[in-house]
Amino acid sequence: EQRAVSQAATQVWKAIVQNTPRTLKEIMPILIRRIITNLASGSDEKVHVASRCVRELVEKLGARAMQDLMPHFEQSIKSDKALIRKGVCIALKAVFDAASKDLIRDHVTYI
Repeated sequence: EQRAVSQAATQVWKAIVQNTPRTLKEIMPILIRRIITNLASGSDEKVHVASRCVRELVEKLGARAMQDLMPHFEQSIKSDKALIRKGVCIALKAVFDAASKDLIRDHVTYI
């Protein structure tokens, strides 16, 4: 079922979006805010989906995703809210699972 949903979503994306890199660049700030919100939601399902999203962004976009994600995570880890800090830690684990050591070394400067 999950594979069918993924395939359907891909077909819709390809039918609607003419320039994927440009579209991703435009929506990335909103996507990152949504990811952090979902990671901090306390909902197991939202946390799982957001974590998988981070992992897939890093796997598919590599350095480009890291350049976009890491400044937001660095800022959010300083939050007064424990759930947000916890969400960033979950996101960082997803990054570490998906990225090469070189990619991590090049983009994670505050750990």
